[in-house]
Amino acid sequence: MNTFKNLLQSTGLSLREASRYLDVSYDSIKAWLYGKYNCPGGVILEMAVLCNKQGAAADAVLDLIEENPDAQDVEIGYCADDHEAQGLGWPTKTAHDAVIRRVIEGCDDLLAIKLVPRGSTTASAAAEINA
Repeated sequence: MNTFKNLLQSTGLSLREASRYLDVSYDSIKAWLYGKYNCPGGVILEMAVLCNKQGAAADAVLDLIEENPDAQDVEIGYCADDHEAQGLGWPTKTAHDAVIRRVIEGCDDLLAIKLVPRGSTTASAAAEINA
């Protein structure tokens, strides 16, 4: 498996999403993915930066969960669409979903995780009431 393919899978972007995110043609994405052409270093760097940003975000959430060892369940808000994800600084909904996937993978198996639409979590509901 090549570096570009690994990064593409890690970030959760589809081929079309990667094409838009990197501002390159869909055919270029396919050529890099299947090893027809070498992927430029700048593209690898840009994908690695996104992957690292996702990892840091997931780690921050896991740290928050770890700070409350008595918690038995956790609600995680997911984005409804790309527009909402972009408002949070992610290029696509699937990039945000990849962060959530990392959080779930990093959690204790005994912890109950509930995925809910953003804005409907207990914390965000309380924030709206107090705003």
